[in-house]
Amino acid sequence: MEKEILTTEIIQKELQKYYAKNLWMFLVALPFYAFMVVCLAFFTILFINVILPNKEALKIIGIVMCTILGLLYLYEFCNAVKDAIRIRKGNFQVTNDWVVDKLPQIRTRRRYRPYTLVFARSGKYGIPDTLNYKWSNLYNMYEDAVYRMSDLDDDFYVIRVGNKNLLAYSKKMFELK
Repeated sequence: MEKEILTTEIIQKELQKYYAKNLWMFLVALPFYAFMVVCLAFFTILFINVILPNKEALKIIGIVMCTILGLLYLYEFCNAVKDAIRIRKGNFQVTNDWVVDKLPQIRTRRRYRPYTLVFARSGKYGIPDTLNYKWSNLYNMYEDAVYRMSDLDDDFYVIRVGNKNLLAYSKKMFELK
């Protein structure tokens, strides 16, 4: 099998694309879901209003719920920005690891788990549900193909930012320079 050359510049570009999508989610999708949760909280408060006649307690509950949601959003957004800055500075780790287990995709109405590779030292890596290795002329493939091409005891380059496994490249297909 022919190997394609993998460089730290390519890895950095891939990570930057990943975090650009992640930040876009925080700016567009997450506020929509937060709005939905606030609406649900509002209707819950209206329901409690029927049971609980004290209006001051309702105001306090609403303020506390909105404050908690806002703080959670701010915490997650700050972590995403911090990781994006790390990547821009080139602060990511490339580790050598091998596959010890493969977990199939689960897609039901109530549960979703992506195809997952379990590494000996790095832990779990959920294969992104998109076209992987887009930059590659030989090996750009969807998540199911990455899963099928990976065997137990295969060696990988696992790319970590902080404590998260963000990318994994098979040594069968890629050579790091």
